Amino acid sequence: MFAESETNLRKERQAEGIAAAKARGVDKRRKSKIDAMTVRKLRYREKLGPADIARRLGIGHASVDRELGKKAA
Repeated sequence: MFAESETNLRKERQAEGIAAAKARGVDKRRKSKIDAMTVRKLRYREKLGPADIARRLGIGHASVDRELGKKAA
């Protein structure tokens, strides 16, 4: 019972901290290593396939597939 209340208290404090950070505009997400414009340029201008793009940029082909699957903003 004591451990459960400690866990709940910890979760509550963590949620408060996250909410405060969001209010301050803190962004802790990982920065993308993929330049979307480079991927698209290689695909549509140079007519390379996803595997070739991945090899050239040193990234996984799944990352290229994911980037090409995104809708243009």
